[in-house]
Amino acid sequence: MKIQLVIDTVLILKNEVSILDAWKPEDILERGLKLLNFMENRWEINLGSKSEKIKLLSLDFLKVKRPVTKATSPMPTKRRHGV
Repeated sequence: MKIQLVIDTVLILKNEVSILDAWKPEDILERGLKLLNFMENRWEINLGSKSEKIKLLSLDFLKVKRPVTKATSPMPTKRRHGV
């Protein structure tokens, strides 16, 4: 049962990559944080606070004005054909 959940999560994360034609810095940051959160949950490790995760991703040069979440991130303007 847990293996299927992991497989489903990986497939969802993989499919998210194909949605955007162009990736903005905010998109890359959100994606990186999602992957680090997945790793924390999957392997029961602690990678630190959000700001520590941003440094781990080497994206601490970005000026984050608001929390990066699915609800606040910009919607993709272009989608690939057939997706």
